[in-house]
Amino acid sequence: MKAVLFILASFSFFAMNGQGVSSISRGNEYYRASQFDLAEVQYRKAVESDPANTTARFNLANALQQQKKFDEAIKILGILSTVILTDSFIHNLLHEYEIEHKC
Repeated sequence: MKAVLFILASFSFFAMNGQGVSSISRGNEYYRASQFDLAEVQYRKAVESDPANTTARFNLANALQQQKKFDEAIKILGILSTVILTDSFIHNLLHEYEIEHKC
């Protein structure tokens, strides 16, 4: 399921600038190699380059979750849920992270 979520997150909901695309691509490579700390760095660069980039934020939350950084992942998903109010997918994922964090 997480692989499907990650693939879905790889598609951009908004246009991205070149730096954001490069950082997301590198982050995706690290993520696929299970190097979640390095993926986190790249996704943070993409967010810094384009703060409105929901794909970068979503991928960052996934990388944080893989590192058991649940509080920060939940915070990022919470921000996304306010940006994408109609996206039940984000709300459901946020709920799953909160449950996983409490276990």
